[in-house]
Amino acid sequence: MYVFIMVYNETMNDTILNRLLSHIQSKGIIISDVKRLTKYIVNGNYNRVMKPYLKLLEQHNFDHLQITTDDLLNLYELDKKISILFLDHLLEIEKRLSTQIAYIIEDTYRIYDGCMFARDKEFLKHQIFTNASSSLCGVGFEQLVNKMTKYAHINPNTNSYENVSRNNLYLKWKTCPLDALCLTWTFSTTVLVYFALNDQLKKKVVKFFRLSPNKVSAFDDLINNFLSLRNLITHNNVIFVNMLNLQDQQMVNNYNDVFRAKKQFLDFYDFAILLEYFSNVPTLFEDLKRTVEMFDFNPKLKLLINRLLMGSGTNNE
Repeated sequence: MYVFIMVYNETMNDTILNRLLSHIQSKGIIISDVKRLTKYIVNGNYNRVMKPYLKLLEQHNFDHLQITTDDLLNLYELDKKISILFLDHLLEIEKRLSTQIAYIIEDTYRIYDGCMFARDKEFLKHQIFTNASSSLCGVGFEQLVNKMTKYAHINPNTNSYENVSRNNLYLKWKTCPLDALCLTWTFSTTVLVYFALNDQLKKKVVKFFRLSPNKVSAFDDLINNFLSLRNLITHNNVIFVNMLNLQDQQMVNNYNDVFRAKKQFLDFYDFAILLEYFSNVPTLFEDLKRTVEMFDFNPKLKLLINRLLMGSGTNNE
């Protein structure tokens, strides 16, 4: 039984810590560095830095191997670094998508001053955002406008455009260019705005991302998956377990169409290539390889990691 002896006494009770350490030992894990482990548990939460990886080992029948807590903490660190790499490219996709939505609307409807809300409300509703009530968007036009302007008053790119004397959102943001307003959108809002666009505008967005305009439904699926992956990462989910569960047959088909492949399943490196393509930043695949090589794992644990990264048990070409 380990005793909590460091400077963290004020933030965590010894009894609680000992309960968690005992649980780790009960799984057959060797506590190799109690000081390092305690620091991670106190600062990162046991249920984030240790428990998911114990569960991962159990799922793959690794519970009786000579695995140490350092091995699991290194796995957590690898998971975190991979998440950061993927998130960086997802943010690039988010920026490209919101920016092109704004530019395409401004160009298509000759809104050269960018002030979309200066246009007639009915025109916006019935000509531009015709799919706001569709099953994909599903929020309706008025709620969409609320989401589009929600953070504009606190963003330095847009707050100077606010007409504080007006409560009506269209009048309040009448002079705000759409290409500035889009900088305030969350990824979720950006995706909703895309889904709300009329079909012709969506085709123009899809074309910008180097897909055929007839691939709108495929792009819809991809964007939904990118948003789900982004949310998994930002909510501290274990990417090793969850990311590969995101894909569906449509996503595999999209990958095969773009890269003329014959995949039946996408592994981590396939996801990296996909994110590279849509972010237009061709560094992720090599960064992912280098990141994995940084860690010196127990040989049997390294085998499991490689199986997870390469989608072991699937039939890929």
